[in-house]
Amino acid sequence: MDRAALLKAEKKLPPHLAKVLVYDLLFGKGLKCGGRWKVLVLKHQARLQAELARLKVRRKVSCNEDLLVPTEGVSQAPQVPRYVRVNTLKTCKDDVVDYFKRQGYSYLGRAARMEELSSLSGKQFLLDPHLPELLVFPPQTDFHENRLYIAGHIILQDKVWGAGARERLWWGWKTQAKREGPGGGSAVEWSEAW
Repeated sequence: MDRAALLKAEKKLPPHLAKVLVYDLLFGKGLKCGGRWKVLVLKHQARLQAELARLKVRRKVSCNEDLLVPTEGVSQAPQVPRYVRVNTLKTCKDDVVDYFKRQGYSYLGRAARMEELSSLSGKQFLLDPHLPELLVFPPQTDFHENRLYIAGHIILQDKVWGAGARERLWWGWKTQAKREGPGGGSAVEWSEAW
């Protein structure tokens, strides 16, 4: 980005926003935003791509992933399981479980302990021990191209968002409850577990 002189040419473009936009343009799925920021970055697209090509030649790599510097001695972040909530407005849990079985996944039933979730690997999955419509898959399992996800039958999320307010209170988390106020307005009330 520095060699392309993007920030020197576009003084109104904030540096932190420039980094995000250039990353999306060069490494992501393209710029999905609109407006003046997209126009500013697209104006420099050829120069940015040329600088990326020069960087690859200097580092003697052929693909973008090879540009990543291996971090030795730095511990990896803990691997969080992939939580998949069944959208019960469109389907039921049993149909989703059967679908994944037909796709070659091995269903191990309901987890008895939380430790079981960290031992998942390959094409195994479990039913969450606390939430009845939450399936748990190994970390890094990608469902973004899956038919059920595209059709809205499953929702990818963290476990906390799979829980309703009552469950979050039961686990001891703060939750936000909304209630109708006079005149159709809403008031926000913060609750804590007792």
